[in-house]
Amino acid sequence: MSIRTLIATIHQTLYLGHQDCTPTPLLAHLPALTTWKIPLTDFQDMDIKPTLAQSLHQAINTHTPLLTSLEFRWGTTALINSLLTSAFSDVRIKRIESTHHRSRDKCILDGMMPGILRHARSLVAVSLSAFNLKSTFHNPTPPPSPQLDPSDTMFSKLMRSCPRLRVLSIPDYTARIESFEQAEEWACQDLESLHVKVQGLDEVDACLTKIKALRNSNAWRSSGQMEVEGVGIGDRVIKSLIGLCCLKTVWLGTKVVYLATIP
Repeated sequence: MSIRTLIATIHQTLYLGHQDCTPTPLLAHLPALTTWKIPLTDFQDMDIKPTLAQSLHQAINTHTPLLTSLEFRWGTTALINSLLTSAFSDVRIKRIESTHHRSRDKCILDGMMPGILRHARSLVAVSLSAFNLKSTFHNPTPPPSPQLDPSDTMFSKLMRSCPRLRVLSIPDYTARIESFEQAEEWACQDLESLHVKVQGLDEVDACLTKIKALRNSNAWRSSGQMEVEGVGIGDRVIKSLIGLCCLKTVWLGTKVVYLATIP
């Protein structure tokens, strides 16, 4: 039986219990591997040396030609970015999922953009969430994430650089409405799922209800376009998203809404 999913730390994969890298890493036995779930909890994985990254890079390229999905758990953005730009640099990654630690004064995308953009041409799904160690263990309701990317350059660059992107889930990120209004310039016009907050959008549920109703109308179904009146933040969000004809699910901070699409 071919194993397609692996849950293992980097050191477990390369060392197999030895002090030095084993000549035959675990990946050598997994030619059908497509998904690697990497817990970054091993203290030895906290600092990936260039020699280790090179060994991992060689093992991946030699033994796992089908690897397309990476899931990182509990690492830092700096560590994940380092892995994406070194060990996994030549892998045609389609899906990146990360639950990583960040300090409260950092943006969810901070430190990871070079790694994400390294795989921009092949990415189909990006899901990023963060946790705060103190909040996780002492407060079941972490404080809301502050707006820490005032120019929104990272969000805009992400949307302009990933033509195959279908799923983007960054619920801890708050985008500026100006970035949404550039939706016609996004490379990912076939986007199907979007989870992100919008700065200044207070009536989230009302916005979602309205866009769902408009997408269900015969007028939109016949053309994929519709004039939206109003100048409020919610109206501007709707104007931006109404033309993304493949968009099926939207989350803007409260609940997921399912939208009609054009067959």
